[in-house]
Amino acid sequence: MPGAVRRGGVCSALAFLLVTLGACSGAAPPAEPALKKTKRGRLEALLERARGPEGTALMARLVKKLRGRLDAREAERAHCQGPLTGEAVVVAGRGEATLQGRLKLPLSQVPLAAAEIVLRVEAGAEVARARSDGCGRFAITGLAVGRYRGEFRVRSFRGSFSVELEAGVERRVFRVEKALVRTAVLRGRFDRVEVILASLGVPFELLGPDAYGELDREKFDLAFINCRHPRALKDAEVTRLRRFVQQGGALYFSDLTLPKLLQAWPGRLTPRPGNHGVQRRWARPADPEMASFLAPTSEVQINFNLGGWRRLKQAQRGTRVLLSDRETGEPHVVVWDQGQGRAGFTTYHHSAQLRDEQLRSLVFFLTRL
Repeated sequence: MPGAVRRGGVCSALAFLLVTLGACSGAAPPAEPALKKTKRGRLEALLERARGPEGTALMARLVKKLRGRLDAREAERAHCQGPLTGEAVVVAGRGEATLQGRLKLPLSQVPLAAAEIVLRVEAGAEVARARSDGCGRFAITGLAVGRYRGEFRVRSFRGSFSVELEAGVERRVFRVEKALVRTAVLRGRFDRVEVILASLGVPFELLGPDAYGELDREKFDLAFINCRHPRALKDAEVTRLRRFVQQGGALYFSDLTLPKLLQAWPGRLTPRPGNHGVQRRWARPADPEMASFLAPTSEVQINFNLGGWRRLKQAQRGTRVLLSDRETGEPHVVVWDQGQGRAGFTTYHHSAQLRDEQLRSLVFFLTRL
């Protein structure tokens, strides 16, 4: 599995994820117990043994299961075979060559949506700019025959390519270069974003739950702070987080980590007080780029499977709301720019979001950081 995983990197949230997905259902060989019949408490004990080969096998099977589900969902998106429109189609000149590209994540069929593509001739002069659609597609027409270099990116997710064009249409798939996505994950209790990252082929370094001092811009571009019962940040840790983002890094906070976020950026988000209980809610894309990525799905069911989840009343001006509540309009997924970097928050922890549209909404959010 991609990423450097340190000791103790699997906990009860992953156990819940494994059971719900049914990643290890059915008869299993002795080295891999039949998880479907195992109680959650025993799963916790089992997954704590993930330091050894048995745990590695369980993680690999889960990653494979998630990747298969995401890829299968992409194959069902019939509208991605339709004509390109808007910024995804650019006329560069009067040449006879056309480049039709599709951007994807490293080891997945999931597209990189709303990415900026810059195409240059071999000598370096820019000839065109395009923006991929919700299916990761773009087309640049009217190009002269010859060799070109291209670059594409959405924040921390980027790549480059070289292509030789002749008269006619050249169709190519270009993937995010995983070596360029320098990612840190702070272990959590109720979340395991590293499983989603691994299913997409995004490498990461798994750090301790309080390893804020290791978030250095010289080493990482992106850091995920998984959901867990929070303790107050020390002043030095607040300073470290602020500096990481100010210098161009991106931070993700999940659910119960909201108090930490508000320590670093007071007033950015306004929490709704109270214990909101276990429930399911429906949300709608509040962002046109997310709506294009999720199409034809227009609503996402969110599962709050723990009673203490964080709920937002509103977000400060300048905050980009990606997903909002269908009934109340309150934000569920937000990102904002801070200095040279960016930060984001989800009201829910993602280990409970197992439907296809839930996973896809999380993937879109992750690729905005």
